[in-house]
Amino acid sequence: MKKFTSKIYLFISLFCIVISCATPKKNSDKTTVIEKNQNYRKIKAKIGELNNSDPFDIKNIEMQNNTLLISLSYTGGCGEHSFEMIGSESLLKTNPPKRKVKLIHKNHEDYCKKIINEEISVFISDLSCTKMKGAETILLLDGWDKEIKYIYK
Repeated sequence: MKKFTSKIYLFISLFCIVISCATPKKNSDKTTVIEKNQNYRKIKAKIGELNNSDPFDIKNIEMQNNTLLISLSYTGGCGEHSFEMIGSESLLKTNPPKRKVKLIHKNHEDYCKKIINEEISVFISDLSCTKMKGAETILLLDGWDKEIKYIYK
């Protein structure tokens, strides 16, 4: 009887471990959409290296003073995601000057399939060619096919 009881406890323990480590089922038939409209995620742009990014889609961009509002979507839903905006150190020698910029998304290994819609507020003053009121810089955002005219305020 003692051997039988210990085998039952072993079986129950293994069963609990397997269940707790199971990955969520993928639902290929339906996609759930989560709206994150409470507040914008706020980040500050910086100059640096344009690193790799996990996938996302830019839906819309709006300029408000020294802030760029970006509406975007990405897949996830099981963990936190992070974003940073990086501008290239070098400027293209045009009039007005142009700077390549990239929004970098890190999914932190969240491979769930829900579609997340989010709006990000990016303070972009460090992307200006000169920090003088009225200075104009054209931002060339990776993943967005239009030039973004930025006038430092």
